[in-house]
Amino acid sequence: MNIHEIISLSILGMGLIYIGYMIWKKQMIWVLHYYHRSKLKAEDKMMYCKFMGIGSIICGIGCIQYPYLKYFVSYYLSVVIFWIMIIAGICCMIYSQIKYNKGIF
Repeated sequence: MNIHEIISLSILGMGLIYIGYMIWKKQMIWVLHYYHRSKLKAEDKMMYCKFMGIGSIICGIGCIQYPYLKYFVSYYLSVVIFWIMIIAGICCMIYSQIKYNKGIF
């Protein structure tokens, strides 16, 4: 493992966590592309932002933990946890899209 991998995944993870926080807590829905929020009702905005933000934060945590678990614990464990967290985050976002935006697009 080289230092570039650690730095790049940590920066990517921190960026995803920051974006997730801004969507979830600050409800800055404008960071999402328009077609991802085109059919969203005003009363569903809070829950939509919550699930989209949490999904992004889960993906960010998965990116940050990967190089450190790979270095300190085990390569295989880090890969499994990375993919579980990425898939869980994406599923959270897809759930929010389907439930509150009435479809993926």
